[in-house]
Amino acid sequence: MVKKINLYRKYNYVGVIALICATIIWGSTFVATQPLLDNTGALTVTALRFSIGVIALLPLAYYQGFRLKMVFKKFFIVFGFTGITCYFGLQNLGLLYTSAGNASLIQAGIPAVTAILAFIILKEKLSPKKVIGIILSIFGVILVSSVVPESGDLFGNILIITSVISYGLYTVIGKLIRKNQYSAVVTTISGFVSGLLFLIPFVAIETLLIGLPIITINEWIILIYLGVIGSAATLFLWNYALKYVNASVAGVYVNLIPVVGLIFAWYFGESITLVQLTGIALVLLGVLISEIKTKKFINENIVG
Repeated sequence: MVKKINLYRKYNYVGVIALICATIIWGSTFVATQPLLDNTGALTVTALRFSIGVIALLPLAYYQGFRLKMVFKKFFIVFGFTGITCYFGLQNLGLLYTSAGNASLIQAGIPAVTAILAFIILKEKLSPKKVIGIILSIFGVILVSSVVPESGDLFGNILIITSVISYGLYTVIGKLIRKNQYSAVVTTISGFVSGLLFLIPFVAIETLLIGLPIITINEWIILIYLGVIGSAATLFLWNYALKYVNASVAGVYVNLIPVVGLIFAWYFGESITLVQLTGIALVLLGVLISEIKTKKFINENIVG
């Protein structure tokens, strides 16, 4: 007999919860990083942050099969270079030359870049809903930023744009690595170590140019937070989520970061305008539209 079964597309909320947690933590790191850049080089901050992240993850990663030689696999080399060296390194450098508002506007391009790269490399489908969600999220982030990029330094903007492209590649490569059955912890720490190896010569040059940093106890506490929570926990959650959601969908969640950052700024005394609140609503709506699953009816033949 023929039985008509009403099915909904399978949807795993574990991945979404991981993305939301990662986004909340990630949004807090901008507030935490800002005071460090006053006295310490941008690349040095990046290197110290991820060195602490490696120390935090190493015991569990080793237990799950991580070995140093894995860092030199081609895909982990590219993974670390794009996600650690380029994204975080160039982002911190870019903030030295352009405004945070301009950087936020440019960061809104991450979902679009990720979706396009996922379409090209992973052959992921780009549905009309995803396109609409991406557009709404980008427009929402522009409103949240409330800045028109007129006076931003061109060099700084180019650095931020490059970091956006790098993060799109990082997400797509992470999806490919997860298909190879590496655990989220092993994937994350391999990217950390690989990225740090690329950072070493740049940190050396930076130190020669501006001198050794003088880091206070309070700044070390911030660095530990950035390394353990803001790096190890965040990117572990991100790579874990890629096991359950498409890279293009994960990219949309990046636009929640400025929203979270704005909330933290409000908590520490900054005012929020109606335009910014409208932007937050658009970002959330964009994510929701991207995630809504369509009811699907399937005719299934059952012999009985």
